[in-house]
Amino acid sequence: AAPAPVPMSALARPAPVAAPPAAAPRAAAPPPAALSPTDILAPTPVAPPSLGEAVAVVGDVKADAGAVLASLAIVSETLGANADAVAPELPALCVAACARLRVVFDKADDGAVCKTLLRLMLDVFCSPPLMATLNADGVRLLVTELLERLVDRRLNDGSFDGAASEGLMKSINQLMLKLLQLAPRRIALGALIDLVAEHAPAPASAELSSLLLKCTQKLARAVEADAATLAPMPLLTKLHALDGALRAAADPAPAAVASALELGKMLSEKLVKLFAADVTKALVQTEPLEPHFHAHLEGLLSQLGLGQPAAKEEEAPPPPPPPM
Repeated sequence: AAPAPVPMSALARPAPVAAPPAAAPRAAAPPPAALSPTDILAPTPVAPPSLGEAVAVVGDVKADAGAVLASLAIVSETLGANADAVAPELPALCVAACARLRVVFDKADDGAVCKTLLRLMLDVFCSPPLMATLNADGVRLLVTELLERLVDRRLNDGSFDGAASEGLMKSINQLMLKLLQLAPRRIALGALIDLVAEHAPAPASAELSSLLLKCTQKLARAVEADAATLAPMPLLTKLHALDGALRAAADPAPAAVASALELGKMLSEKLVKLFAADVTKALVQTEPLEPHFHAHLEGLLSQLGLGQPAAKEEEAPPPPPPPM
């Protein structure tokens, strides 16, 4: 027999699904604060350039006058607040200042940048702690740049008007005197000797050579007073090299050669007199000097009546063995 049909009421019904709880109403976001005209127009704060960045702008020949003046102000403010903070940047500052001074002459611009630059350089040159850190490369660069500007034809050919030309010449002379006064004396004297050797034999450098000789003579006259700060043998080595460079000059030699030879002779004699003991010791040291230089120093000692250097002491023979 066929199964009886299942009544509809007997079929299982799925349990009703509970509706999710209603979400709590969200609090309305506060309206944005109204911006004042000052807030809208205010620029985004920018960190000021570092000292190194300012120095780089001073030396950038493509930088505009406004950027250069702002950078010079940063260097000047740092120098006034703490000169020691400028010392690590001094080599780069020397290069940058010389590059900017050349731009001043190239553009014949004696305006604000020129005046601010010269004032900053004088402040640096008048700082004994900073000048004491100058190395030989820095002194050579500064001496060469300042003296080349003093003999620059543009000071006298109308590029600058009379008052500007006179003011520039006066300022650069003042810088040169301060440099010679406060740069480490042994470094300054050595740098000048090297520069005389480089330029005196060259006819095209006659004006520059004349100024170099005057600067070297100025320091040479003070050798006795500066003896405690000098290292005689490096200077005597440079003077010997100077003598060789001058005697190898083309014939006829420029007029500066004779003056430089006389200066070298005078300075060598002064140093040997002041440091006879050091020279004598150098002649008998373990590492021999270059033969021509050795003979040159021996000749100076003999010429000045300071005696011949003592021979090297021979080692004493070992004592005899004790009797058996």
